[in-house]
Formats: sequence, C-alpha cells, structure tokens
Amino acid sequence: METFSKPSPDVIVSDTGFSVQLAGRSRVRYAEGDKSLLVESEIAILPTGLIIYPKTITNWLPPNAEELIDESKRNEIVENIRSACAFAGFEIDVL
Repeated sequence: METFSKPSPDVIVSDTGFSVQLAGRSRVRYAEGDKSLLVESEIAILPTGLIIYPKTITNWLPPNAEELIDESKRNEIVENIRSACAFAGFEIDVL
C-alpha cells in the first residue's frame, strides 16, 4: 500500500517515488526520480480545492525536455497528483 509524507507544508512525497509540490496559486510541480514538470492549476472552492489542466502536461523540464509525455503517462501523473492531494485532505478537479 502506498504511503505519503509531508516534509513541508506544500510538498507531498509518496513512497513509490514521486512528489507533488503546490508551487503557488497556478502551478503544481510534479517530480519523479530526476525528472520534474509543472502542471497548470488553480485554487478552487472546497471540497475540490484544486483544478488541474492535464493538457499542460506535455514534457519534462530540462534537462529531460526532449522526452515527450504520452497520454498513458499523463493519466498516471494525474492519478498520482490526485492521490497525493487526497492524502493532504483535498480533492482535485481535472479539466
């Protein structure tokens, strides 16, 4: 079973190897191993808490920017963000 921790108020870390950082009001930083990316988002009224835009998940940040993210990987990233946010006590909407 997956477990999470919160090493700081805005970071959620999974024991499966990814982390989610609420990086301000309009972005979520997702990291997996040595790769990371930014997902456009916005704060929403509870119970949702956060809206994310998966169409903005297209490629990793440098130095891995050449590696494109396919639909299967994008869906995995969205589900990872969803489970991390659920651990933190709020839901996400995906638009």
